[in-house]
Amino acid sequence: MSDPSDANINAPVFEKLDPVFSRRNASNCCGYLLPHIKPDSHILDVGCGTGFLTLSLARLVPQGRIIGIDIHEPALVQARHLAAQHNITNVEFRHCDAQDLTTFADGAFDVAHAHMAMMHLPRPVDALREMRRVVKPGSGLVAIRDLAAVALVAAAPAMQRAYTLFQQMAREAGAEPEGGRFSHVWAHEAGFAWEKMEMSSAGWEFSGPEGRRVFAESVKLSLRGLAIKLGRATASEMDEVAREWEEWERKDDARFMGLDGQVLCWK
Repeated sequence: MSDPSDANINAPVFEKLDPVFSRRNASNCCGYLLPHIKPDSHILDVGCGTGFLTLSLARLVPQGRIIGIDIHEPALVQARHLAAQHNITNVEFRHCDAQDLTTFADGAFDVAHAHMAMMHLPRPVDALREMRRVVKPGSGLVAIRDLAAVALVAAAPAMQRAYTLFQQMAREAGAEPEGGRFSHVWAHEAGFAWEKMEMSSAGWEFSGPEGRRVFAESVKLSLRGLAIKLGRATASEMDEVAREWEEWERKDDARFMGLDGQVLCWK
């Protein structure tokens, strides 16, 4: 197998889709989970998106299997293409709602994992309850990581408004964009006992010329179309945001820092 982790894949179609996603791998996203993954583990990856992280996890379970699920079929098409491109065969991608995993039997997996997924769901407790159901009794593990807070250094007014707009649109859709602050509470409501939960946090950032470029490009790709489509901003307003991100990208002192909340939950 060739390794799709890190940012080493020269596949413009994926990088164009979202340059941030293409940087995700087991090492930089799942450090809190890695000690608990075995070579023969069966893993459910909830909210897998275009599959970069899923495929990186697949390399850790050569005798096991991983199923990635997402509700967005175009992303799954990209994920399947990427798996075929790198000849990774112990992985499958399925269209499925995280809040309804009835297609999977009770206790079917050793691990159910979700990276930056609960924060996008209107019913995260339902999703966690389902994830708890599909892991094995006694040894089954649910692992979730979500954004808790950000710090934007050298921010400009339009950039700040854009982040506020992102938060507003998420909350109006019933989601919590800083879900990492509450994921341990959601897990408890889903049935996990406090004494069977392990909480931690992890930081990450985009800085330096390449880091600034990647993050600025990602923001411009992901937010513009949605804000205009939902009537929350005009094209000219988003053009202003884009110009400020481009100016930010050129500043040597600019940094984007994130803090994530992580929870391991044993059934």
